Amino acid sequence: MVLFTGPPGVSKTHLAIGLGLVAVRIGYSVYFITLSELADQIPKDRADSRWVEKLRVLSHPRLLIIDEVGYVPLDPVVSYFVSSLVCRRYEKGR
Repeated sequence: MVLFTGPPGVSKTHLAIGLGLVAVRIGYSVYFITLSELADQIPKDRADSRWVEKLRVLSHPRLLIIDEVGYVPLDPVVSYFVSSLVCRRYEKGR
């Protein structure tokens, strides 16, 4: 896991995109999404079958880049989803 932190305007997104491009060049699958886009795509009901499907899709790429973390307040459902995603990727070794 790589985490870029810092104030706005110090090129965190630029570094993440560069890392993603290098990963693609060496054959890794890469998925880039902002946290606000992710939050909009997560079903609000964990019993919804789309919840599990979204978790599966985001667990698959070798490199997952979630940008703009910290800019959006997260509701408990999104927080739980992100936590579940990190745990699932950790258990898979990704």
